[in-house]
Amino acid sequence: MVRLPACALSFLIGWILPHCDCESQDSQSHFLYIQGMGRINKSFPIDQKEKEVLQRKFGKRLAEVREKKGLTQENLSFETGVDRTYISYIERGERNPSLFMVWRLAKALKVKLNEITDL
Repeated sequence: MVRLPACALSFLIGWILPHCDCESQDSQSHFLYIQGMGRINKSFPIDQKEKEVLQRKFGKRLAEVREKKGLTQENLSFETGVDRTYISYIERGERNPSLFMVWRLAKALKVKLNEITDL
């Protein structure tokens, strides 16, 4: 959840309401949209199958790069500061890491971000 000062939230709602093209003009719907970082926007439904495929592809690519660098999951977990099981979950496509976590993984592997995200 994003925490914003009241003045920033007021500015955002003040900007969103006049610029919104959805049917609902009540501020509660828009607050949920901001709070959910866009997950409530029904015009972009999430294809769960596509998401799972992408997670598996990323995990496979991460494992390839990690093995090429000669690191174990344990070594990578130590370098990133997360548990080894989390690395394992990512590599099996069972977790959807944040952009910040992907950046930390790339930094620990000493590669550019696009080297692990180039699927």
